[in-house]
Amino acid sequence: MATAPAAAAAKSAFKLLDPTILVTSRAVRLPAVTGKIIQGKTRHPGSRAAKRWREQETLRLKKALQHLTHGKNIFVYNHLRTNQVIYSLSRTLNKQDVLSQLVYHGKKTIPPTLRKDMWIPYFSLHFPTPRQGLDAYRLLREFSLQRQLAPPEDMITITEESVARHRPRDPLMAKEYDEQMEKRIGHILPKKWRAKVLMNQKATSVADAAAMLTIHEKAAAEPEEEEAEYAKEAGAGEGEGEEATGEGKKEEGGEKRLVREEKKLSNKAKLRLKQARRRDRQHETVVRERITQLEKQLTKRWRRRVKITDENPELGHLAINEGEVKVFWNDMHDALWAESWPAGVIHGQLAPTGGHIIGNRLAEAQEAPVLNLEAEEPAKIEGAEGTKEPEKKKSGLARLKFW
Repeated sequence: MATAPAAAAAKSAFKLLDPTILVTSRAVRLPAVTGKIIQGKTRHPGSRAAKRWREQETLRLKKALQHLTHGKNIFVYNHLRTNQVIYSLSRTLNKQDVLSQLVYHGKKTIPPTLRKDMWIPYFSLHFPTPRQGLDAYRLLREFSLQRQLAPPEDMITITEESVARHRPRDPLMAKEYDEQMEKRIGHILPKKWRAKVLMNQKATSVADAAAMLTIHEKAAAEPEEEEAEYAKEAGAGEGEGEEATGEGKKEEGGEKRLVREEKKLSNKAKLRLKQARRRDRQHETVVRERITQLEKQLTKRWRRRVKITDENPELGHLAINEGEVKVFWNDMHDALWAESWPAGVIHGQLAPTGGHIIGNRLAEAQEAPVLNLEAEEPAKIEGAEGTKEPEKKKSGLARLKFW
């Protein structure tokens, strides 16, 4: 009987932390200066040297934490006024990354600086491997840039709907306006109207995300077919008396491919590759040391054992299994901007947060196992005339897979 409480106490004394959320914590934004040797001696926490060291240490800790999850997460924000959409590999926004993604469409279409109160959390994408996340990040930015620089013709054409949207309220001015715009229907939008249409990427960004995930799903099935074909070709040159299994052909084909790739590299290229790998190992060691020091500081401050990780299955909905992608929404209804989503995509509703960054906790109604609402049968309603089948809901949320 004594083992169960002891196990519960040991489990409660162990705390897992998400690196993407820890970036915004006080321990990273304001690292402790007490007892630190700064410029050869200890400094007062209010001195200029301590302030400068604190800023540099904050940047070092942020880079170390972002190194653990670099490429696995994509955080999407949209502008409150213009509905411009930006993609970030970190949960917090960086001024240079934000302004570099915005396209110039005319005067006052790019803000002079980053205002965090104007960028609203939209949704976040979570991948099992950094390679998938970085490829998705590249595709999303390419889709957005292509639509703004080479938009479809029907998107920037004057229609009756666009004319009605800009019609003045004054009857006399509206009459003159209609006479002028009647001849212009079918022409290209004016510069200011065109800028507003092209900047509004809120709906198209969701469609881009669904298209990108569909591309990844199709690409995941292609390597298996290519490996089978390559193994078949490798086994075709064997003698008639030798019968090789599919596994043997696959292994032999893989060895030949590795030898062929090694032959393509020159000695200088191999040396550069070896040096790059050595630098990566050294950088990984430095990052791990900083993370270990931060864990010790947090353990001492909170008096609980702390572990900074993103790969522990005990993280619940934050753990991403192989072959699946999770999309967490600030508003679940925004997912309906896409016509369809791949089967391996799991959706979740985020709980509201007080800050200007995307949270990592799900809403209370969504804290449940994964449910496929398509498989659920409609509930029966008992009325005065007996049992009736309810009408199907017009909402498309039933097509999605939820937590």
